[in-house]
Amino acid sequence: MPSRRLAPSLVLAALGALVLLAGCKSRDAEKADGPASTETVAGPAAATTARAEDAPPPPPSPPGSPGAAGAGQDRVAAQKGPEKPRKIIRTGTLLIEVDDYAKARGAIDELMRGSGGFVAGVEVGRSEGAVGSATLTLRIPEAGLDRALAALGGLGTLRRESIRAEDVSETYYDLAARLRNARHLEERMLELAAKAGKVNELLEVEREVGRVRESIEVMDGQLRGLDDRTSLATLSVEIVTRQVYVAQQPVGLATRIGNAFDASLGAMADAGEGLLLFLVAALPWMLPIGAGAWLLVRLLRRRV
Repeated sequence: MPSRRLAPSLVLAALGALVLLAGCKSRDAEKADGPASTETVAGPAAATTARAEDAPPPPPSPPGSPGAAGAGQDRVAAQKGPEKPRKIIRTGTLLIEVDDYAKARGAIDELMRGSGGFVAGVEVGRSEGAVGSATLTLRIPEAGLDRALAALGGLGTLRRESIRAEDVSETYYDLAARLRNARHLEERMLELAAKAGKVNELLEVEREVGRVRESIEVMDGQLRGLDDRTSLATLSVEIVTRQVYVAQQPVGLATRIGNAFDASLGAMADAGEGLLLFLVAALPWMLPIGAGAWLLVRLLRRRV
């Protein structure tokens, strides 16, 4: 009987030992497999990193994409460089009414000296010995034009004002670029002329150099003209003096009678003077005419 009771206990103990042994083996297997799985995960990551380092740079963004637009704007900004100052030609006309021309002219001369400008031309019209009107052409530095306009308007009553501005920046800088290219071409041609071995080659190069130099002189003159017109504004100032009206006093009867008598005496004197002049002018003709008439009368009497 005791042996029968021990048998189930031994079976249960054996089963418990087997379960414990299986659990220990599974934990040992997990510990053994843990580092291996970590190396497996790290291996591809390291390989991916190495491939990313060795890979060529990405291709440029296609046109129309935001990246391509930003890159294009950066290139345009880098090529454009600093913005160049504008070249503007400013001209204008003023009509000013003043009380005293001499005083206004003195103020204009003083203004030109102070602003660095000058009077380029003057046309003066006189009436009864006094200046009735005058037209002055003024060249004023661009920076002082607004101050000069304000000063001119204060000389008298401003009757008319017209100011015009013409932007010639594109023409100016295009001409300057063409001039630089022409001068560079001239230098290259002179180098070729120095290396020319034959006379005909030298003559051909000299003809081309002469043509290029002629174009350089023309463009240089045009550029200087634009520089002058943009650096100095041109104003045409017309000045007129005010006409002072003096009321006439009423004329009485005695004054009108005296004026009529004086006019009559004057007319009589003019008539007598005219008659005297006629007699003096006719005197040389009276002698031949009188002699001819006397001869004609004698001939007629002989026939009778």
